[in-house]
Amino acid sequence: MASRFAEISENDLNDLENSKDADSTKRIVKRSTSLFREFVGEENDVEGMSKSKLNSKLRQFFGSVRTKTGEELKKSSLVKYGISKFLKDRYGIT
Repeated sequence: MASRFAEISENDLNDLENSKDADSTKRIVKRSTSLFREFVGEENDVEGMSKSKLNSKLRQFFGSVRTKTGEELKKSSLVKYGISKFLKDRYGIT
């Protein structure tokens, strides 16, 4: 009788974890964080910012970011989703 549970290596577990998000989600997160890093400019060290400074920069960013045609982004925009996902995955910030 076959076992219901296969043996799985640490590498296989890491691969599963890294592939949990669709490629489109990965692109959105990459684009969003790149856009935010562009906004903070020389202070590009997002990882080194205090939570209060990060919060302040995010408020400014979301208030000022526009589409390529200059229109405001909707609250449900993919940029906001991408940065939110980045912060949750990387730092556990919700």
